[in-house]
Amino acid sequence: MKILGHEIIFVSDALHEPHGFQFYSLPIHRGNRSYWGRLQNIRSLRRIIEEDKVDLVHSHSRAANLIARFSNAPFVTTAHGRWRNTFAFRAFPCLGREAVAMCPYLERYLAEDIKISAEKISMIPNAIDTDRFAPGGKIGDFRTILYVGRFSGQKGKALRFLLDKVIGQVLNDFPDARFKIVADAPSIKDQELVRGLNGGWLVDSVEINGPAGDLTPLYRKTALVVGAGRVALEALACGKPVISIGESSAPGLLTESNFDDAFDSNFGDCGVWNLFLSQKDRLIRDFTRILGDDALWNKLSMWGRQTVLEKFDSHLVARQLEGVYQKALS
Repeated sequence: MKILGHEIIFVSDALHEPHGFQFYSLPIHRGNRSYWGRLQNIRSLRRIIEEDKVDLVHSHSRAANLIARFSNAPFVTTAHGRWRNTFAFRAFPCLGREAVAMCPYLERYLAEDIKISAEKISMIPNAIDTDRFAPGGKIGDFRTILYVGRFSGQKGKALRFLLDKVIGQVLNDFPDARFKIVADAPSIKDQELVRGLNGGWLVDSVEINGPAGDLTPLYRKTALVVGAGRVALEALACGKPVISIGESSAPGLLTESNFDDAFDSNFGDCGVWNLFLSQKDRLIRDFTRILGDDALWNKLSMWGRQTVLEKFDSHLVARQLEGVYQKALS
């Protein structure tokens, strides 16, 4: 957006990614859910809008939607997932002039469940910086498999399913495989589950790491990535095959034939929860396919990179988003 000539200001709890923008820290989500806290955020945002002469606000969460609604500025809303269908939400949805859906499933959800007019909804996917997320580096001697997610919430349930039902069988079939899990907040039981997987091997085959600021070096050093949403696209851009599993479903190994269906749910993150629980056998087969077939690995590496360049490159997505902004301001 900056290259297109727009001035960008970020307002959030924190900003962990490298940036060259004006940033204001407001406690929008963390430990600030009181009515007084929301009111203070609204006042702060109004002051930022007035002092920096902001033309448009783009909000990305329910809490952000609420303060944007009272900011006295036009705003656009992006839905990254389903919202809880509470009385407060139904009575006061706080949606912007235009709505952006991250995937086709959410586009249908906004139209059919939230009853937003289809003319106000645009399906625009995550944007990927394909210069930053690009092939490079050397894969190690082992078959390193990188999982990126978290142990908390519904995504944690999907991760525990992998640890309990899938990874052990993969290690039996591929003893030289190494799983690197990048996720926060493992419980004592989660750590015990990992120790159980490592118990039969001379070295640790499953390793838990905390959240990483920049995932690019990890993508480049791994043979295979497991994840959903943005993680799947970033890994594909780096030329890495992806097995997708998210909060709802497990599309599995991403290929040209199943890509559109997988993207419909943002690679497993959107939809009816717990569908992944019935996908144990297919996921094991997908791991076996990609870890045992170098020709397939090379084919998916090239295809994945090209797919992201053609459909998800940040320059392309920015122009789509610019069109939504112009529509909201007209």
